[in-house]
Amino acid sequence: GYLTNITGDALVKAGTGLTLTTLNQSGGIVVLQGFANTPTLVNKTAGTLTINGGSVTTVTVDGGKFNYNGVGTITTLNISDGAEANFTQDMSARTVTNANLYKGGSIIDSFKTVTWTNGVDLVRCSLAEVTLDLGIHVTITPSAV
Repeated sequence: GYLTNITGDALVKAGTGLTLTTLNQSGGIVVLQGFANTPTLVNKTAGTLTINGGSVTTVTVDGGKFNYNGVGTITTLNISDGAEANFTQDMSARTVTNANLYKGGSIIDSFKTVTWTNGVDLVRCSLAEVTLDLGIHVTITPSAV
């Protein structure tokens, strides 16, 4: 399936009976419950998206807030200027294989619930130009990409 959220104050809640492969969100609030309806591809430019469990191949957040709760894996996470990925609403362990953080973007994992398989790549920016909250007592190991 294919779901597009039109800019506005829409509230879309999807349960386990929905088959969804692509989510294009340009505003409003979208909440995806359960594992059966997790999209393969998310393109988000505004609004708030909450995914409560399940795995996603690619999440691109160019604006607004993305909350990822429950267990699962995001294969590729892209966070752009003015966008936020938040992992603090749920204490479940989850995985992000590849994370790309651009200038002005934010990743919040204050409770260290995410396994960052390949770390977080700062793309065309420095650490001072992003918000990267990976909790307390962490080691940052610079490397060439």
